[in-house]
Order: sequence, then structure tokens, then C-alpha cells
Amino acid sequence: LQQTLQGSVVPMVNPGPIRVCETFLSPSAILEGQYPKEDVLQLISAMETFVKKCGFAVKLNQYVMEEKHQKFSMMIEKSYNQLNATVEAACSGAKKALEQRAKQLDK
Repeated sequence: LQQTLQGSVVPMVNPGPIRVCETFLSPSAILEGQYPKEDVLQLISAMETFVKKCGFAVKLNQYVMEEKHQKFSMMIEKSYNQLNATVEAACSGAKKALEQRAKQLDK
């Protein structure tokens, strides 16, 4: 569990989830129509699910973690909170960009 968490929520180990948000949920890319709306919506859903499951794993890790590993647990929780905030902001921005794009196409 600890290795999976470290690989999923600690950006210095794996910038993948954050890089995915920066690349594919970028409001500018969405407004330019680089990605189909359905794909963006599917990615938003997948990222929200990923973060939710990571949150569950962080809580489970805290429950089963031995006291001697508390610093690691706190680092994982801090990294998760940052990841959660980043993904939440990216998903929100992407949804707004999709709405703006839809309005542009309606004109």
C-alpha cells in the first residue's frame, strides 16, 4: 500500500496524474478544441475517481501504519492534499472551458 501511495500521490516520484491534468485538462487546449468533449468528460471522471480512491488509500494507510512510520504517513497525506487540490482545480477549469467552448460553437 505504501509503495502504491508513494507512486500515485507524491509528485516527485510520479508526476503522471498532475501532468495528465496539465496536458489534457488545460482550459486553453479545450477552448482550442484539441480534444473531443466526450474524451475530456471521461478523463475528468477518471481523475476524480482516481483522487477519491487515493484518499481512501491514504486513510487506510494511516489506520494500518506503524507509529515509527508517522513521518512517511504525514508526507503522504500532505502530498495527497496537494494532488487533490490540483486535480480538483484542473477538473473545475476543464468543465468551465467546456461550457465556454459550447457557447462559442453555438454562436
